[in-house]
Amino acid sequence: MKIKTKQITVTAIMLAICLVSQFFKNLSVYITGPIINAALILTVLYAGMACGIILSIITPVTSFFITGSPVMAAIPAMFPCIMIGNIILVVCVGLLRKKCGKALIPVLERYLSPLPPLSVSCLRKNAA
Repeated sequence: MKIKTKQITVTAIMLAICLVSQFFKNLSVYITGPIINAALILTVLYAGMACGIILSIITPVTSFFITGSPVMAAIPAMFPCIMIGNIILVVCVGLLRKKCGKALIPVLERYLSPLPPLSVSCLRKNAA
């Protein structure tokens, strides 16, 4: 599979959003987790499953370097578990998109409504 410029750009933007959200992990994990999951879902919808899997692997590593969690340092086996959980999310969304096609967009609009309006309007534009 050949990765195009649009896919690289979308993945880079979503990685930047993930990096910024990880700085808020010290305030609350209830902020960081949903933002990263939404970024993974949007990456699958915009750039494809391969880019979503790449982002799923990168985000736990960057989280460790940014926050320096002592739990992650004490139990390094947490990295693969988080990566596998993210990959499962990405694969499920990718398979739902293949099965449902454009019917998946209204459902995601309802659940991603807390995100900025730009991201939801881009979903409609991308589906057309």
